Amino acid sequence: MHDQLVRIGEDTGIWLTRERGSGTYQYTHQYLQEAGIVPQQLIEIDNVNLILSLVQRGMGQTVVSQRLVPAGVTAHPLGAHFDRQFYLLSNQADVVLDGQLRAVYQALQSMLTTD
Repeated sequence: MHDQLVRIGEDTGIWLTRERGSGTYQYTHQYLQEAGIVPQQLIEIDNVNLILSLVQRGMGQTVVSQRLVPAGVTAHPLGAHFDRQFYLLSNQADVVLDGQLRAVYQALQSMLTTD
């Protein structure tokens, strides 16, 4: 699945980022470095929904998947090297035998076919 990262939010000097270890955390720091941005304040939050809620209230900027941009929020592309590809590898026998895994697999298949 293709995923494009974008910048959203108000330029308040505050940057909201996912927690250390998150792929989005790494991309956010890469973007800040490449763009020469030194945030007045950098806040790590381990909940993407909270980050999106704060951005919607005008409380900073963040880097997030284009798929997560809330309605009415303007997204700014970061460039081609901020595109990501996600892959799902599974053992077909496991998908058939495990009902929960089958539900997840079918949901992901549905997402992939809508791209």
